[in-house]
Amino acid sequence: MIAVEAVIPPARGVRSGGYLKLERRVGDFATVGVAVALEMTGDTVTRAGIALTGVGGSTIAATAAAEALTGKPLSAQTIDQAAGLAADVARAEDRSPRQRRIQAAHGAHVRAAPPEPSR
Repeated sequence: MIAVEAVIPPARGVRSGGYLKLERRVGDFATVGVAVALEMTGDTVTRAGIALTGVGGSTIAATAAAEALTGKPLSAQTIDQAAGLAADVARAEDRSPRQRRIQAAHGAHVRAAPPEPSR
């Protein structure tokens, strides 16, 4: 099967996001990583996507974590809830201690890269 079209819905707000990886040395492959994409209207998350790398055989969508942010303002409580759900996904996929690093990385990443203010 060959993909012939990709439909990307138009933005409904301000988009922001990033990728944070933990590595032994700069330039190494990531030990674990988390990608976060947010779309916000005002202070409310209207759409979110969170993916984890390095915890399974392929990239893993942390759908429940993204849903925990959607429709709510970004706050320490919603970020912590989403980070916990992302760690649960990692724990289910990877039976090693990496889930603690993922939870910490996810929370730190969302806090470190707040979205730009709405215009």
